[in-house]
Amino acid sequence: MAGIDELTGVLTADIAEVKAQEHQVDCFVVGSGTAGVTCALELAAQGRRVVILEAGPVVLTQHVGSSPLGTRGDLVEALHKKISYRTTWAPAQEIETAEAEIDQWSLAGGRTLLWGGCTPRFFPSDFETWPFDYDEFEPYYKKAEQLLHVSGCEGGLPPFCQGPEHDRVLGLLKEAGLPARHAPLAVDTRAPRNGVIPGGFESSLSRLLRDPLFQDKVSLVTECPVVNLKREGDRIASVEVFHKPTGRRYDLSAQHVVLGCGAMQSTYLALRSGLDSGNDMVGRYVGDHLLLGGALRLKEGLPEKPLYVLIDPDSERLFQVQLEGPFTDLRMPKIHTTSWLNLPDDGRLLLCACFGIASVERDNRLVLQGSPDPGEIAGYKVIYDRSEHDQGVLDSIPPFLRKLGDLLGAEFLGSRAEKPGNALHEFGGLRTGNDPQESVVNPWGRFHHLENLWAADASVFPFQGSANSYLSITAWSLRCAGGILSQ
Repeated sequence: MAGIDELTGVLTADIAEVKAQEHQVDCFVVGSGTAGVTCALELAAQGRRVVILEAGPVVLTQHVGSSPLGTRGDLVEALHKKISYRTTWAPAQEIETAEAEIDQWSLAGGRTLLWGGCTPRFFPSDFETWPFDYDEFEPYYKKAEQLLHVSGCEGGLPPFCQGPEHDRVLGLLKEAGLPARHAPLAVDTRAPRNGVIPGGFESSLSRLLRDPLFQDKVSLVTECPVVNLKREGDRIASVEVFHKPTGRRYDLSAQHVVLGCGAMQSTYLALRSGLDSGNDMVGRYVGDHLLLGGALRLKEGLPEKPLYVLIDPDSERLFQVQLEGPFTDLRMPKIHTTSWLNLPDDGRLLLCACFGIASVERDNRLVLQGSPDPGEIAGYKVIYDRSEHDQGVLDSIPPFLRKLGDLLGAEFLGSRAEKPGNALHEFGGLRTGNDPQESVVNPWGRFHHLENLWAADASVFPFQGSANSYLSITAWSLRCAGGILSQ
């Protein structure tokens, strides 16, 4: 641990020094995932002084797929045990007795160090319940795709997975009328030039460390969870933090505060701080993708690897399919998300990660659990009841996978629907909208009744369709930063 401590001492700021200089800070950002880091760097680029407050430690400085651990699932699983905690998602009638089963992580960079890299945009129809349309949001998508070096999208970098075999499979799917394409991935596929090697997989922490604004305009404080947002009138006057290494609490005077620690954590912090007083929309309309995993077995192995294809939804098929492989076993690793980087020669199994479009229900909500302890980051439960619509979407997936197997000359081996929360694409709790009676934040992410508190993550999403949310979170955080700057 000495090596990690030394690295932390170089990369992170001292909380006591931050306290001494608090009046020079323009904005405190809570969380160092893509929402927090993107917003912080955007503000810093315009000369603002920003401090990122992160609850977890520095464990990795780059995405696991770009590190030596990229082909060592066993070591990644061991790492996971050091940085994980569990939360509870359950139907209303089971919430009191339900056990915590949903894995979450607390570390600098958050899930961006362990995620799968898929970065499609939401579709125009997904914005029907947002307070603006797709055309207004598209410029932020373009900027986010450039920022993340997205490959495999129209006009972007070359696909990460390509070759004759990939083209053959894509051709079969398209001939069958399926909207198949190269999976857009946040993997830098530019060729090395002038001694500079591309960054590989996107992670917010590596993006932060590479930026010359880091430590000049943006500081990172780790192992320092925010425990309270102290309100005075229509402002957040200060941010109370608990410094784990010393056990001390600090009140940091705030000019602006941005919540960017993930949909559930941002919502939890708002509720724990009593910000639902006068607005019972705080904590409501929580959702997640419907996740079902399936497997197909090819008659013969593929001569080229890996295969990574995205099949978009259509008007009748309300789910997206990520077709990946070929593997040698049926496990769908939740932690080792880049296991397709080092595939065996005898692999014949294709894994299908299917993300369905869930309905958005007002009573699906986050509730506080127990009394707050210093540094508590799991003091909540999520009441989540799947609707008839949701079950219908899940029921429609296995028949499609069976037909997909027939199309590819593969045997359908079966499927399994995951429990709510396991898709790890949570959204809602602080939804955006124009009407303060029906939403929590305005169309730029500012709380309706608090002039200096903002939400830059998926907590604001009123709907998210079928697409993975990383790109849209990054794009939203750019928009949020623009709102702060305009104010």
